Amino acid sequence: MQVVGVTAPEDAKTVGFEYLELAIQNVVSLPDAEFDRTVARLKAIGIPLVSGYGFLPADLKVVGPDVSTPSIDEQLRHSLTRAQRLGLTMVVYGNSLTKGRSAPEGFPQEKAWQQLVDSAAVQQRLEEFRIDCRQRLRIHRTGIDRGHCD
Repeated sequence: MQVVGVTAPEDAKTVGFEYLELAIQNVVSLPDAEFDRTVARLKAIGIPLVSGYGFLPADLKVVGPDVSTPSIDEQLRHSLTRAQRLGLTMVVYGNSLTKGRSAPEGFPQEKAWQQLVDSAAVQQRLEEFRIDCRQRLRIHRTGIDRGHCD
């Protein structure tokens, strides 16, 4: 969504926003020096950075035959470390992940559902970040038929 008159984070303060929510997928992948400059820029605005959505890349598979738990954990740690540096208190697990959470055709529904549940459990193990993680889970977009899963 785009707000008329808001084309940069700095504009948010000008028009009276009380906080910022980031499309964090655009920030976590930056090279270190650019990320540091971005953190300084966003904090200089003077309004709280509250949350970020899409903190895992869309191409990171959390469902299907190509799931790599170590890759998921590595990306979680990287993304949540950066979210913490930004001062975020919440991240939303969703938005850009529809592709990564989609079960490929012919993949066992029960296994796909368990992988999706397990990917949520990985987040819960990262309590040291003290960041609340919400999950926008739209089952109809994953291709997983919950009618066949217990």
